[in-house]
Amino acid sequence: MAYNTKAILYVDERAQDDYGQPVGELTAWRSVWCEVTRAGGSRKTYAGRLAHEHSVVLTTHWREGIESCAFVEVAGKRYPIESIVPEGRMRKVHITYSDDGIGYAN
Repeated sequence: MAYNTKAILYVDERAQDDYGQPVGELTAWRSVWCEVTRAGGSRKTYAGRLAHEHSVVLTTHWREGIESCAFVEVAGKRYPIESIVPEGRMRKVHITYSDDGIGYAN
């Protein structure tokens, strides 16, 4: 397994204004090296599962507190995390996000 993609994980600890909109910046939790699995191509399975259309799965080592992350930044674009699934007695973790080519502005 080649961990060749750097990702930054963010925790959303922003306050909200009177209208319920988040105010401030996201808090960077940690940068990690990951293996990327995308839908399509020759490598489209991870841990025996298929990566769905527009889904990207990052596989990295488990770290305590990783389940509280809400956003991931890969190649300069931020995406909301859809799921964080531990595998193998918490030795690895799969972080799934949707890549529609746009990214997330905040």
